[in-house]
Amino acid sequence: MELERYLIDYYTRQLEEGGCCSSQGCCGSQGLGCGHLLPHVDLAPGLVVLDLGSGPGYETLAAAKAVGPTGRAIGVDLTPTMVAHARAQTAAQGIHWAEFHLAKMEALPLPDLSVDRVISNCAVNLSQDKARVFTEAFRVLRQGGHLVLADVLRHGSRLQGFSKEGWAACRDGAEVWAVYQSLLERAGFIEISVDPLEPPGALGGFYPAVVRAVKP
Repeated sequence: MELERYLIDYYTRQLEEGGCCSSQGCCGSQGLGCGHLLPHVDLAPGLVVLDLGSGPGYETLAAAKAVGPTGRAIGVDLTPTMVAHARAQTAAQGIHWAEFHLAKMEALPLPDLSVDRVISNCAVNLSQDKARVFTEAFRVLRQGGHLVLADVLRHGSRLQGFSKEGWAACRDGAEVWAVYQSLLERAGFIEISVDPLEPPGALGGFYPAVVRAVKP
């Protein structure tokens, strides 16, 4: 809970100071941005998209425009100021088929088999329980649904211990690909793949990557 409170306060400050409002995700302010996720996601009108760690809502709203009013875009974030900002943007743009929930990605406020795509940009690495995140994503996805994540991965072994500052900077919570893949497999996903966006270890022992998986 101490780390969770720190992350809420940290990203509240980032938003208020204008350092966490890009489509590259909040880690972009730490030099570890995961880039633009949506070009890697197969979206079409009528689909239901869930964005984990939706932050100020820009990627969720872009997804909403792609799926159109016959679809639905749902953002979930832990930080109240992020959710408030995203809801204000939604109202200002008149995108009534987008919605934002104040909730944890480890405990999604959605029923089973309710979404077609789960996306996330540089947010899963912030979770202390990634196994639960993937289990929840699997639960809410419909059969044949896609999980597409842009995230920070670690190259090399994890050091002992962590700092709250390092975790918020998208470093101390990052996993090596073997662990990440294993957690996805244990959740039930198939067709798991990773596409590094930078050479592994290029950014001080870390690298951004796009991860894909399918619910059978």
